[in-house]
Amino acid sequence: MTVVGRSRTPLSTVRTIAGGGDFAYALLGDDTVAAWGRGDLGQLGNGSPADGRVARPVPDLTAVTATAAGGRPVTRCARTVPTPGAYGNRAIWAWGSNAHGQLGIGQPPAHGPAKVFRPRQVPGAANLQDVAAGGSSAYAIVQPLPAR
Repeated sequence: MTVVGRSRTPLSTVRTIAGGGDFAYALLGDDTVAAWGRGDLGQLGNGSPADGRVARPVPDLTAVTATAAGGRPVTRCARTVPTPGAYGNRAIWAWGSNAHGQLGIGQPPAHGPAKVFRPRQVPGAANLQDVAAGGSSAYAIVQPLPAR
């Protein structure tokens, strides 16, 4: 099966793919992310709970260097470098189910959203080397900054 974008043309600049239970992400050559599949818990990061039959951009994400996708309950994240080449500026953005606080956005589920439909930056996550996501969790490998 060929994955197509909004114009119904095949995605041609895919660098990596991350797949979850019923959804997937493609990291594209322009350092953005396209998502498709199930969207009821915010899996697609586009602000809507609707499913996506074609790949669409995840808004607000630029300079993405890695993506990870979990299962159900869903967690997803993307690592970004807001200033290309500025290693110390890497951050994690997360979206999807937050029913158990798994997004790490600083809001306990009793007081914060159970579903996050647009990417939010995870506070305190900086200088990241890699990201990974599980069924209800996400992880980052932190690379300390070199001594000055």
